[in-house]
Amino acid sequence: PTLFRSDAWVEAGVLDKIGAMAGCPLDAADTILRGLALTPGFADLVDWCGREHMPVLLCGPVPRQFTELLLRPYRWTHVRVAGSELRIADGRIAGVETVCTPSRKREQVAGWMAHHGLDAAQCWAIGDASGDRDMLRMVPWPNRVSFGVGAMEALERQATPVAFTGGMEALLRHVQARTHVAVHDNFS
Repeated sequence: PTLFRSDAWVEAGVLDKIGAMAGCPLDAADTILRGLALTPGFADLVDWCGREHMPVLLCGPVPRQFTELLLRPYRWTHVRVAGSELRIADGRIAGVETVCTPSRKREQVAGWMAHHGLDAAQCWAIGDASGDRDMLRMVPWPNRVSFGVGAMEALERQATPVAFTGGMEALLRHVQARTHVAVHDNFS
């Protein structure tokens, strides 16, 4: 949720707001979402991952179809989106088919890793809410990062070794530094 800066969608009740969109054509969602913007620095992080040949999975409670609409202008081929699924009837939003709960998120991430042939040690998990705990535990301790409003809570509960409450630029520098250390360690 911190990837998008809009009170209408980043609040915990994002799925409740889908009910207000019942009957809205899915095509019209593009117009509704046009006012949202990616968190500053997020595109830089995802671009860097692409240059490093690192696939990215975005997984959260926001309906997958909405996230894909927001990301469409970027044309990132290394990014996949998982999340809650909308129920569509006759091209219109009819509600939420499945909700991306913490256990469902873990299932989706595990399936994505298996599909890409990735071992957990090769992956990073960046979480921004308490519901990300299970996902964070899927990767080794140094590759767990808390970001956003839930960052300090995760750090205090010792769910992650590092937390970022500031800008994405610091998060990108951390991932870059740790990735290069991990690569060096693996080949030394």
